[in-house]
Amino acid sequence: MHPRSFLARRRLLGAALALPVAGCVPTPYGTYWRPVVAHAGARDRRAWCQGQAGPVTGVDVDLGGGLALAVVAEAARDGAVPVRVQLALPAGKAVRMPGLPRVVADGRPLEGPVQLSAFRSVPVAAGTWVDPQRLRPGAGPAAALEPEAPFGRARLRIAELPGAASPQLTAAGLRVGFDDRTVDLPAVELARGGARATPDSYRSAQQQAADEARAAACRRDTPQRACDNILDYIGTSHAAVHEGIAWSGRWYRSRSDDGLHAELALAVRQGARWRLEADGFQLRDAAGGAVRPLALTAGSLVFSDRIEPGAPLPAAAVPTTAGLAFTVPADAGSAEFQLAPLLADGEPLALPPVRLERRRFDGGVEPFNC
Repeated sequence: MHPRSFLARRRLLGAALALPVAGCVPTPYGTYWRPVVAHAGARDRRAWCQGQAGPVTGVDVDLGGGLALAVVAEAARDGAVPVRVQLALPAGKAVRMPGLPRVVADGRPLEGPVQLSAFRSVPVAAGTWVDPQRLRPGAGPAAALEPEAPFGRARLRIAELPGAASPQLTAAGLRVGFDDRTVDLPAVELARGGARATPDSYRSAQQQAADEARAAACRRDTPQRACDNILDYIGTSHAAVHEGIAWSGRWYRSRSDDGLHAELALAVRQGARWRLEADGFQLRDAAGGAVRPLALTAGSLVFSDRIEPGAPLPAAAVPTTAGLAFTVPADAGSAEFQLAPLLADGEPLALPPVRLERRRFDGGVEPFNC
């Protein structure tokens, strides 16, 4: 054997033996579905580690001109394959959606429902008017995918407040203005430490009572479920509806600096325009009575609407994401679908066909932990 060949083999063997040490292991993928799009702008998306590892179960396609296509196919437990398709639509253009796609599985037209939807996120800032009737992508409140938020849901955060996470606190002063009135949302009294699994989260007395009622109903009606998790994990700190405004939040402490964090949701259940009257509200420490300002960081108003095939979407200054979903049967070996061209300001934009390949024996060398 040539010395160089011997050295090359030793290097390969050393690299293979080092893989587990480096945190990578040979991994069989099992059965999965791989979307394939023959387009220069196509980029594969993998199933694990934020798309960087595992089998290819998605594809992202940059179609140019502010238009992008994304497809994800992940098998469910029963073997059926829900397929999710997203179209990122350009901002500032009136778009007419394509009709229902032609889906073929194993050479036969697929029979089954296809859901079309549209998603739009609009920036929200204090003092700026929000007109949901003009901003939403769907045709009125009946199109909302969330019936409890028929005119969208605002997502807000407070800027981190180091050293403010006292065991008990009160947040007050959040105001919503309309053309004919101003609504002061009720103060929220919160306490920390009442949940075994999430001891750094806060919960109001009203939310505690609601969660206890849910847990009791769970134990009565579905005792086989992990009903104690309703009380042991705090996902919502408070939730209430006041004068047609639903608002809720999740408040929690950061142990590194005893900082206070909050993620808030606001749903105005009427079509009138509205605005936040101030860029924050006040925090009162129940122990010392000190008042500190809570500043809201940039937020967004999110719409999720059903849309009809061929429906027009009004132009907006922000991009819109349209989605469609259908399911490939568990016994299918392959599938493909074709979206009809959509119209942007009256100009047709062609969309490439997508093929779904069922893979069974693939594998790779993947990170052990990521």
